[in-house]
Amino acid sequence: MNGQTTLADLVIAFFDLVEAEGRELRRQVGRAGIALGLIAVAALLLLAALVTAGWAIYAWLQPLLGAPLAALAVSALLLAFAGLALWLAARRLQ
Repeated sequence: MNGQTTLADLVIAFFDLVEAEGRELRRQVGRAGIALGLIAVAALLLLAALVTAGWAIYAWLQPLLGAPLAALAVSALLLAFAGLALWLAARRLQ
């Protein structure tokens, strides 16, 4: 060729770019999916840890306060932690 770019060259280059971007998009979506799956697993493990901790605190308080008051104390504690988490999340979004 004489150094000029033809319309066909531009169209081929454009579709090569679209193909490369599509591959990159697929790769990034796969990575995001794996990350979201790991976040879900971590959230479930955190929930299990909170339930276990709540049960342990209840078992510790029950002989001291009785079953109803121990349950109330544990639920108030967990409610306070949930409120703190929501407050922190709201501050992050501002």
